[in-house]
Amino acid sequence: MTGAKHRGSASVEFVIVAISVFVPLIALTVTVSEIQSAQFATAAVARQGVRAYALSTSSAVGGRRVSAISKLVREDFGVDAKSAWKLACSANPCLTRGGLIRLTVSSEVPIVMVPMLPGLTVPPTVRVSATATHIVPVVSGR
Repeated sequence: MTGAKHRGSASVEFVIVAISVFVPLIALTVTVSEIQSAQFATAAVARQGVRAYALSTSSAVGGRRVSAISKLVREDFGVDAKSAWKLACSANPCLTRGGLIRLTVSSEVPIVMVPMLPGLTVPPTVRVSATATHIVPVVSGR
């Protein structure tokens, strides 16, 4: 009689334990994936942005190119993060032939799923950043 009373309880217990383990695991996996995607996008913006800036004809054109590249790369990677970039130049003006240009890009990645897990206190965003350096080419066409 006691065997019939507990029949099917193992499958119910398994479902309860599986949900309590897999839901946080999936939330953590999705969050880490979003952060990694933002890091890849930030590195791509830095690398391609500094190249485009170094090859531009003026600082204004270079700034527009970096902004356009930032927008395109974030869309391509599906990143919703806010990003900012900052240039540092070894020469003045910045596009002096043979000078170094350093572009630092940082993004604030919103963390959506992990803060809702009980017992965890995490900040609502994670900052990722990347830096790339390029030499302004010495070409005769400029």
